[in-house]
Amino acid sequence: MDLHMIIGRNAFYLYRRTNNGFEIEYVDGNSYRHYDTHSIKSDLMNLLETVADTNNLDSTDEIFFTVIENADSVRNKNVEQVLENRVKEKFSVDEILIRAVNSLSQNKDLHINEFGINYDGTSYLYRNGKLEKNSYSLLAYNVGQEKLMEYV
Repeated sequence: MDLHMIIGRNAFYLYRRTNNGFEIEYVDGNSYRHYDTHSIKSDLMNLLETVADTNNLDSTDEIFFTVIENADSVRNKNVEQVLENRVKEKFSVDEILIRAVNSLSQNKDLHINEFGINYDGTSYLYRNGKLEKNSYSLLAYNVGQEKLMEYV
């Protein structure tokens, strides 16, 4: 079973590739699975077991991921340690956000070039070939996980 996982600031978001793009992989009826940074490893193991049970898999070894990393390298490392050889591919969140900013800035009504975008509690502005990170901005355009998946 192949899934895409976004490592959010406080939650894991799972998606399954379909012919039309991506579809949310619901876990216990939710579109995400909350985790605590202090217990991220055990929370991720619980998520794997839940996904395996929900999809009638024999074990968690049958689940493979394309991972969209978090801006926090420590979180990424902790997730990688748990997933081990289950990670087929990784994308930097910055790489995906640059794609999103470039695409969304085509719509001048959104004022992306002036104010940037908000994602996962942080504001991002792409200037002079660099992605600037700032605190959340009320003026920036909000991008959630589903919208982010459009740029994977």
